[in-house]
Amino acid sequence: MHNYRWQLYNQIGRYGLISKLLHWASAMIFSAMLVWGFMMAGYISGVKYWSWYGMHKQIGIISLCIIVIRLGYNLIAARVRTSHWRLHIALYACLVAMPLSGWVMSSSAGFPPKLFGVKLAIVPSGNAWLTKSAGSTHLIVSCILIVLIVWHVGGLVMDYRLGKRRITRMAL
Repeated sequence: MHNYRWQLYNQIGRYGLISKLLHWASAMIFSAMLVWGFMMAGYISGVKYWSWYGMHKQIGIISLCIIVIRLGYNLIAARVRTSHWRLHIALYACLVAMPLSGWVMSSSAGFPPKLFGVKLAIVPSGNAWLTKSAGSTHLIVSCILIVLIVWHVGGLVMDYRLGKRRITRMAL
C-alpha cells in the first residue's frame, strides 16, 4: 500500500502537503489572531493593549498574503471533494474579509499597518464613516469566523464519532 501522507500535491480524495501546510498555517495564525484581537481591544480584560496593535496589523497583512496564496493554490490544485463546500466558501470569505477590513479600518483612521517598516495605506485617512464601518465589519466577521470554525471542527469530530475519517485527510 502506498503512503500518501507526504505527497506534495493534491490528488482526487487526498490533500497534499502544500494544502495541509497552508491550511494549518492559516488555522493557527487566525485562531491566535482572534484571541489576540479580543484581548488587545479589551473585550476580555477590559484593558486595551495599545502596544499590541502594530504587531497585530503586521501579522494580519501576512495572514492575508497566506490566504491569497492558499486561494491561488486551490485554483490550480486537484480538487478534493467535500460535502461541506458551502462552509469552506464561508470560511474563505471571512478569512479574506477579516484582515482586509482591519487594513481599511487602520488606514482610514490614519494608522496604516506597516510591513517591515513600510506603511501600507489601502485607503486615504480621515474618513470617520469608513473607519467605523470597517471596524464594525472587522468585529462582526471575527464573531462569524468563530462560529464557522466551531462548526467546521465540530462537524469533523461528529463525523469521526460516526466512523467517517474525514478528519484525517488534513492530518500532517
